[in-house]
Amino acid sequence: MTGGREPLIVEYDVGFEDTGRIRALSLVLHMDSGCTIDESESDLGVALMHSDHSYFISDFRAEGVLYKTNLPSNTSCRAPGSVQVCHAVSNILRCTNVNYLHRLKRLIQYSFGSRERAD
Repeated sequence: MTGGREPLIVEYDVGFEDTGRIRALSLVLHMDSGCTIDESESDLGVALMHSDHSYFISDFRAEGVLYKTNLPSNTSCRAPGSVQVCHAVSNILRCTNVNYLHRLKRLIQYSFGSRERAD
């Protein structure tokens, strides 16, 4: 029995302001269709349509690449392609915010570390 979702690798470039707000996002979706392309082309299309994940990003670009490999094909199910890409975009946003908060924390530590406390 075969089934499951197509494996998806996402390459991305993200640009954000000093406030942490994302201004630009570029995605390249690499989808493994298995040994037959069958419905993978439409699954990739759905993934591309859902790739903005309901966020408004002013400069947004997404493209998809479909690979035919020697692995078994997967069977489409509800929301084909959208689950993988929504997870990827949420992870990109989470990582961007973590990096921003880490930089902010270091800035605060530097600012308070350079002053002497007056007790």
